[in-house]
Formats: sequence, C-alpha cells, structure tokens
Amino acid sequence: MSAGTAAVGTAADGAATACIAPSGIAADSAAADGATAAGTTPAGATAGTAVSIVDSAAAASTIGKRCAHTIKKWSKEEMPRERFVSKGAESLSNAELLAIILRCGTREKNAIELAREILERSQDSLQQLRRFSLEEFSSIKGVGIGKALSIMAAFELSRRAETGLQILSSSDAARVIAPLLRDLQHEECWVIYLNRANRVIAKERHSSGGVAATVMDAKLIVRRALAKLASGLIIIHNHPSGNRLPGSEDKQMTRRLSKAAEVCDLVLVDHLIVAGNTYYSFRDEGGI
Repeated sequence: MSAGTAAVGTAADGAATACIAPSGIAADSAAADGATAAGTTPAGATAGTAVSIVDSAAAASTIGKRCAHTIKKWSKEEMPRERFVSKGAESLSNAELLAIILRCGTREKNAIELAREILERSQDSLQQLRRFSLEEFSSIKGVGIGKALSIMAAFELSRRAETGLQILSSSDAARVIAPLLRDLQHEECWVIYLNRANRVIAKERHSSGGVAATVMDAKLIVRRALAKLASGLIIIHNHPSGNRLPGSEDKQMTRRLSKAAEVCDLVLVDHLIVAGNTYYSFRDEGGI
C-alpha cells in the first residue's frame, strides 16, 4: 500500500467514526472540505474514494445537527434529568418527563418542545397518548421509530406495574392517577377499581369536562365496578384552577356515590381532588 493510499484509508476511517461519535465531525469535515477545495485527489486514491470521504463527513455532520438541541446543551436549571435527580420525578411536568425519554429534539425544536407537540396531538391526555400506534407516533415530525418505541415501551412498563398494585393510602392512589391529571387545563374524572385486598383491577377515565366541571354518573360508575367484579373504588378528579379544596357539588357527589356503592355491596374507598402537585382526600379529611 502506498503512502497516499494509507492516508486516504485513515481519513475514510476517521469520517466513518465521526458518523458514530459526533464530537469528531468538525475536524473530519474540515479535512474533507480542504481536499475538495484543492480540486485534487490524494496520491494513490481514486476519485470515488475522495467522494466517499466527503459523503461520510457530510453524513456525520447531518447527524450532529439533528441532535443539536439535546438536553445536555441546556443550563442545569433547565435540564429535566438534573431536576429529576435533585427534586424527584414529581417535580417534573409531563412534557419534561417525556423529553427525558426522547433524549434529543430536532434542528428546529429541543426535546421539551417536541414533547409538548406530541402531547398536543393527544390533547394533553396521557391516557389517549398511550393508545397511539407506532404509525401515529412516527407521523409526528421529529419522532422516528426509535423515539416512538421508547415511548410505547415506557407506557407498557407502567401498565404492567400498575396491575395488582395495592392501594393502602391516599398517597398510593394519587401516585397512580395524579400524573395524568396535574397538567390538564380541563377537568377529568377517573376511577380506580379494587379487589377485596385493595389491589388495582383496572383504572379508567370516566368523563372529561370543561375548565370548571365534569360529569360523575354514580349509576354508571357502580355498574362498571360490578362488571369488573370489584369490591371497592376510588374516584379521582382534578381542579385545573389549582385549588384542591372541594366545592359543595364535590361533597354532594361524594355522598351520592358512597350511598350508591353501599347499596350494591361496594365501598367508596376515597375521593381525591388533584390540584397541580397537591391533592385533597375525602378519606383523610373525614369526608367519607
């Protein structure tokens, strides 16, 4: 092998490596650009080899640009992963948690902006988002198969962890549902169905309303509980206003649900009101 051919081989290897490790892109691109600007081909190399070097460096540069808005480039105060470690997962919004899963954004949007766009597609509903197909995720610009599968895998692990979970306190119930409700700008009502050991049989959204109210149909809730052979149930709804205290309608509905459940040999274990990062428990406050 001639000295010229060896130099070309080394340069080509460097360009290929740059495609994997973006930190080497700048130097490799500069070397390739220099050779192209000179209008010459290194000794012992073919024109095709020179073109290959330039193409590899260009591809590596493109990869680097695609992840230009990575979480690592943000200040520590804005980095979701840093805040996750220092303040806990509860301190992060749905968009910030999703951004950690995405890892990086696009040339136009950082990871949090991309996460917000994904959530907007599901009307800010995690329950609706978890039903997205691979094709629906991939149709969003900036979300390829890799990012889509990461999101879907996280939802599946969450589903498996929740099944059979034992609810022993209001905080246990809040951990199951509160993340789905705390960032919503409208009210939703959810129900957790329990067996005799207070283990989760299922959870589902009962209704979705406006900014100040949502419908709670006692008959329908009890009917669903009986269909699932549940022994107890927990009602959870949110107050987008951030005020966790129950209104008169909340108190009336709690009494109505408790009586309807009792008639059918069911137990209304609790009624939670989620308001941002806090909640109100009728059970803890003696309202049930």
